[in-house]
Amino acid sequence: MLQLNKKYFFIILLSSIFMQSANLDSKILYDKSGILVTELELNNYKSLSSQLNGINLNKNKAIKNLILQKKIIKDIEQNNIQYLASIDQQILMEFGQDNFNNIFIRDFIRFKKIKDELIFKYYNNDLDFIEFKNILESLTELKLPISNNNCLTVLEFIDLKNNLSFQENYYFNLKNKKSSFKVTINNQQFQVCINNKLLRDIDEIIGKYIEIQIEDSFKSLIYGKNIN
Repeated sequence: MLQLNKKYFFIILLSSIFMQSANLDSKILYDKSGILVTELELNNYKSLSSQLNGINLNKNKAIKNLILQKKIIKDIEQNNIQYLASIDQQILMEFGQDNFNNIFIRDFIRFKKIKDELIFKYYNNDLDFIEFKNILESLTELKLPISNNNCLTVLEFIDLKNNLSFQENYYFNLKNKKSSFKVTINNQQFQVCINNKLLRDIDEIIGKYIEIQIEDSFKSLIYGKNIN
């Protein structure tokens, strides 16, 4: 259900970003242990991240993310070249030779694909019910429409973030790729009318949680633990 393997819409914006590259300051911002970050790379990274995630990173956060990206790619280049070759083949097929030949674009997409794969693995193999329950209960509210006639009409909107029957049903649907959402309220069962937009919103919340959980996986990659 989680939408992780979609084509990245930011590619259509790349040409306008990199046409401006020659006019940007390329001074060095970070140079340590073979990792180099320039002002030019930072500006391009912040622009791509803003277009993709809708988040305007501050300078320190953007540099930290870019260093992490470079460390992970460097480690995989040294320790798991076959895995990286499979990633590069996907990039060539999806985005073409021109984008692949641009090192900054290529590495940005490489990192995104590696990250998405770790999220996807965690989502399918490691996300347990208690974690999922905690994610929902951490929300300010989760008001969803309920119905007693298979969503032909909506009775009302109910905050279901703390409803155990809904939590269990939604988690079952996630793990079994089902979409029959139900809830029990006062011993009466209702259908929960969740459209594609609501699904995407909930998926995004789950994805952000998983990003935090996979930080240890990133650290493992930096210190030489291979992905298979």
